Amino acid sequence: MTLLIHELRQALRSPASQPGSSASVAGVLAASVAWVIFTFAMVDGAS
Repeated sequence: MTLLIHELRQALRSPASQPGSSASVAGVLAASVAWVIFTFAMVDGAS
């Protein structure tokens, strides 16, 4: 159980030490989700 707590603390601490990397990952993820939603909306609207 202590290993799980240690791993969770490390996972939460890691993005704080690299905020630029975290922001770019979040930006790419948001752009990808938006692109998929846009594509499905275009396909659904065409039929």
